[in-house]
Order: sequence, then C-alpha cells, then structure tokens
Amino acid sequence: AEGSSAIVRRDPSLPQSNELLPSAHAERVGERILAWMDENFQNLAPRLPPPGRPLTARVLFDGIKQISNIFEINEFALTSSVEPLGDSGIRWTLVAPATLWSGQVLRLRGDLPNDFEVMAATAYLRRAGVPARAETRYENGGTTVVHEFTWPAGFVQPA
Repeated sequence: AEGSSAIVRRDPSLPQSNELLPSAHAERVGERILAWMDENFQNLAPRLPPPGRPLTARVLFDGIKQISNIFEINEFALTSSVEPLGDSGIRWTLVAPATLWSGQVLRLRGDLPNDFEVMAATAYLRRAGVPARAETRYENGGTTVVHEFTWPAGFVQPA
C-alpha cells in the first residue's frame, strides 16, 4: 500500500513448508476446541485414564461420546450418535451439523475442510497417543455426515 513494502516472516514454531500447514492448523484448532470444552464443560469434557491405567476402546468411545454430547448441547447438529467399530474404531454420525453446506462445498472445491468435530475428536485421540485416521462421507441425501475414526487393530485394549 502506498508504495511501501514489508517482509512477513512465518512464526518459526509453525511448519515452514506450506504442505504441512493444513495439518498444523487442524491440530491447533482441535486442541483449542478441547481446551474450550475443558474450561466450559468441566463435568462433561472427555477424559483419559490416569497414567498407569490401561487405554481401552471403551475409554476412547466414552471420550468421543462426550465430545459429541457437547457439540449437540451447543446445537452444532440436530442430533448425533456414536457407535464402536469393534475395538479399532468409532463411527460418529451427525444429522444436519452447522457446517453441513459449507463442508460439502469445500469438499467439492478440493479446499480444506471445516470439520471442527473431526479436529476435536482427532485431538482427543492424539492426546491418548492413538494414531487414528478419519474418513468422512455424506449420507441421506447429503443431510447426514458420518465420520469413521480408525486405529491399528490391537493398538488399544478391547472394551
């Protein structure tokens, strides 16, 4: 502006490669959502077992269910459900989430998703030390979003 120039330097704590920025953004947003849940929903926020206690598929299910409950309490979706996928995954289904339309448009354009629920759940699983992978699909004419979080078989103890 007005003929001046400025050099903008990226924060050195951030990835220096543009390809790594989307995952760094998702991690930070997920952690911030969990911190907000911890601050505002102390009795409902997802918990992990104390050190030395086993990490089970049931603990992870309960944690994701708590995240889902908080999203639903805050009217993020009309309704939602969480179900186990054996001992190596969880399916989270949301009916008409607040980001439904924008999520579909961003997906069609090949842009970064605005799947805040996935960011929060993935952050929770990361806190647990679980190398989870998330896949998303739209069902029921595009009004329902289904996220499946999976991790390697045998990584956690059975429920």
